Amino acid sequence: MRRRYLHVVFFLAVGAALNHLVIIFPRLVAPAPEREIVVRLRARLGNHLFQLASATGIAVHHNASMCYIMSYRTSNYLQDLVPKTPFRACSVHTKLLYYTSRLYTHEERGHCIFDMPRPHASTLSVGQYLQSYKYFQNVDIASLYVLRPEYVLVAKNTMQLALPAQDNIETVGIHIRRTDQITAGFLNMPPPEYFSQTIQHFRRTIPRVHFFVVSDDIEWCMQQDVFHQKAYISLVQNSSVMADFALLVLCNHMIITVGTFGWWGAFLGPHLHGGEVLYYQSEFNMNHETNNNTVIHRDYYPPSWKAVAPVSSLP
Repeated sequence: MRRRYLHVVFFLAVGAALNHLVIIFPRLVAPAPEREIVVRLRARLGNHLFQLASATGIAVHHNASMCYIMSYRTSNYLQDLVPKTPFRACSVHTKLLYYTSRLYTHEERGHCIFDMPRPHASTLSVGQYLQSYKYFQNVDIASLYVLRPEYVLVAKNTMQLALPAQDNIETVGIHIRRTDQITAGFLNMPPPEYFSQTIQHFRRTIPRVHFFVVSDDIEWCMQQDVFHQKAYISLVQNSSVMADFALLVLCNHMIITVGTFGWWGAFLGPHLHGGEVLYYQSEFNMNHETNNNTVIHRDYYPPSWKAVAPVSSLP
């Protein structure tokens, strides 16, 4: 906490000095050369992917450039995932403007609501989470997020070891996020019926299909009857989270539970390649203050994705 306080104090002090320099030597501290869309990266991988893609879409919409600021003590997950990032870190000048509150700011109305900022004549800060695919419908997402080949290779090897030596086998990724969401309260974990129902859907509609379960709690998955000792289901135990993500992207279809990690695995893989994506209809606890008036389902889930309400949860 003390380091974070000193970090903020430093930028405030430099910002105050900047104000004096602008007054005394106006040509010494020149304004930013172009209009920018500024986004501050928060939380982890799935959130970063949303923030960068959405800010890029906003920048394209406003004919501006885009740059990002890394939040204090936040890892740059994108650098771990892709070999060459097309995104640019903000300049020191822009960071000073941001930390001294000298930028116009557009705060979204909700973390899962499409809320495009109005045109603005100067640099604009946007945020916070920007979790709507509608922001980047005008962006070639596949070209922005090209995964590191070493992760793709690990994922392919994992799939080849699990699949029988037969052609025409389609794959379905199942992403299950549990460890940090069990007690959070604002997201609902689906019941066991959700998994049995979605698995049976694909087994009925695809002649030859194999499922890959990716989770941050694979031990829990091993204990579930719906996954246990099924020849057509593989429980993935990669040592790398990024290899897990690459495996989801390589799957033909997807079953997701909660969180943005699975959302992006589905979007970059099955969604962009014409596969089928199933999601839990009650993922968001709409009675929780975090989601109250901040979530619009049609802004978060693409229209081609199918909501599933397990039989046990129907009235």
